[in-house]
Amino acid sequence: MPTLYKNLGFKVKKLREKINISQSSLAEALGVDRVTISKIENGERKIYAEEIKKLSEYFNISSDVLLDLKEDIEVIIEKNTTKQKPKKEIRISVPQKNLQKFKEVL
Repeated sequence: MPTLYKNLGFKVKKLREKINISQSSLAEALGVDRVTISKIENGERKIYAEEIKKLSEYFNISSDVLLDLKEDIEVIIEKNTTKQKPKKEIRISVPQKNLQKFKEVL
């Protein structure tokens, strides 16, 4: 089989494993046999346009990405794990007799 089918099969397998579903579950969702999914993943079977459409809808990616015609964009949001230290408050002790002078300065 041409490299296209092997690459497509690898991509299908990778996507299926990423969402942690079995070949049987994927086959049922697409309306094909489990053996068909196995052959597609191993690059042993040609895939029809309708199957590519169903796969792209199932995995919620474009058919261009599925066929490696376009690169898939993956957004990764990392949580900042460094904790910021709370700012220390500065307290000024002003005796009552100097309070008026202190207010004038401010």
